[in-house]
Amino acid sequence: MGVSFEEHARATRYAFLVEIARSCGYTAVATGHHAGDQAETVLMRLLRGASGRGLSGIPYRREQNGVRIVRPLLDCQRDAILEYLEHHGLEFRMDVSNTDERYFRNRVRCRLLPELARDYNHNLVEALSRTAALLQDDDRLLGRMAAEEAEACGILDNRLDRNRFSAMDRALQGRVLLLLAWRNGADCDYGHIREGIEFVCNGPTGRQCDLGSGFRLRTGRRFVYVESDTCVLAETEIACPGTTCVGGRAFLVSPARAVEPRDWRTYCTPARQVFDADALHGPLTARPWRAGDRFTPFGMTGTKKLQDYFVDAGVSVPERNAQWLLLAGGRIAWIVGRAIDAHVAVTAHTRRIVEVEVFDERDALD
Repeated sequence: MGVSFEEHARATRYAFLVEIARSCGYTAVATGHHAGDQAETVLMRLLRGASGRGLSGIPYRREQNGVRIVRPLLDCQRDAILEYLEHHGLEFRMDVSNTDERYFRNRVRCRLLPELARDYNHNLVEALSRTAALLQDDDRLLGRMAAEEAEACGILDNRLDRNRFSAMDRALQGRVLLLLAWRNGADCDYGHIREGIEFVCNGPTGRQCDLGSGFRLRTGRRFVYVESDTCVLAETEIACPGTTCVGGRAFLVSPARAVEPRDWRTYCTPARQVFDADALHGPLTARPWRAGDRFTPFGMTGTKKLQDYFVDAGVSVPERNAQWLLLAGGRIAWIVGRAIDAHVAVTAHTRRIVEVEVFDERDALD
C-alpha cells in the first residue's frame, strides 16, 4: 500500500531529524506538538471512525533508529506556549500551510474545533487530550494481551483455534483477528472485523468469509484458516526507493548510493539497516515470519531456523508474533529490528548500499 506525498514528506522529515540527531551525538528529538495538535488528531480520527488505538492520538514518545522522539509540550495549550515565547522574547516561525483549508486537518483546526469549544465545551482541547492519554494506557495493555492470545490461538501457523478464540473477550477477539489480517498484508475495517468475529465463532465448517483487501478465511472443525490463494498478501512489494505501509508498519527505502567509510555496526540500529545493493537480487518484499523460515546469520555459511534463532536470542512470544521480515527475491534479507542475512551484508567488496528504515505506520502520520 502506497502513501500520499504528504505522508512520505512527513516520514522523510523525521528521518532527516533523526539523522541530524545521530550525527551530532544527541539521543532525542523534541517536537513542538501541543495539546491543540492532540485534540485535532483525536477529533479527525473520531470523524472518520477509529478504534481506541486510533483515538489514542499522538504518542508522547517513540523511538526511531535508536533516537527517541519526544513531545514534551503535548499537554500544553498553544496560547500558553505563545505567551511564554512572548514573555521571554523568543522568536518562532509559523508554517504558512497551516492555514490552508484545502487540508482536512486545517479545516478542523481553523473552523470545527473553535466552534465546538465555543458552543459546547470551553475546555474541549483539554478534554480530548485527556481522553487520548487514557486510551494510550488502555491500548498498551490490550495490545500485549492480544499478542499473547493470538500466539496461543495459532496465528504463527496462519490459523485461529476456534474454541480459544470464542472464549476471549470481544475486545481481544477484534485485535487478534486484526493481527491475523496484518500478518497477511491486509487491513480490515470495523464492519469486516465484526463479521469475522461472528464467522470464526459460529461459521459452519467448510464455509468461507471474505473480509476485504483479498483477506479470506475458511472454517475447519477446530481451526479457521487463511485461504492459500490469499497468502500471497502476506508478502507485499516494497517501493525501492520510496515509502510503503503494510501491516501497521512503514518501510522507508532510500535510493542506492555509493558506499562510504563508516562504522556500520554503530550506524545500523533496530530500525535502520544497510544492505549491499548489488546483492539484493529481485524485488524487495515484506511479510511476517512463518514457521519453517530459515536465514544465514552473519558470519555463518549454513542456514538456521528462525524459531531456533528466537529461542537462542530470548525473543518473547509477543515479540515473535509481531516479527516482520524484509526479503529480496523471496529470500530473507533482514529479520527486521534484529539480524541481517549474511548474503546481503555490507563487506569490504561492497560498492553501493541501500538503506531501509522501519517504523510504526502511525508515526508516519504524526
